[in-house]
Amino acid sequence: MSFEDFIHNYEYLRTLGTGSLFPEQEIEYITIPFGKYMVKVRVNGKNEFLGIEEISVDKEYLSFDQRVKSTGHFDVEKYYVVDDK
Repeated sequence: MSFEDFIHNYEYLRTLGTGSLFPEQEIEYITIPFGKYMVKVRVNGKNEFLGIEEISVDKEYLSFDQRVKSTGHFDVEKYYVVDDK
C-alpha cells in the first residue's frame, strides 16, 4: 500500500461515524432466575449468549431490613426540628 492510498483510506474512514464499520447487532437483555439470584444476560437476535450484564439478589430472599435499605428511602424528619420561638 502506497502512502497516497493510505491517506485516501484514512480520509474515507474519518468521514464514517463511530461503529459504522461493523453491522449493528440486535441486542436483547433477558433476566433469568438462578437460585436466589437474578442474572441479566445479553443475547443477540439469534439468542446467542453475548455476556452477563448484571447479577442481583431476588427481593423475595431479602429480609425486611434489607428490603427497606434497598428502597433508597430515608426518614429525615428527625433532623429538621422547628423551633417555635
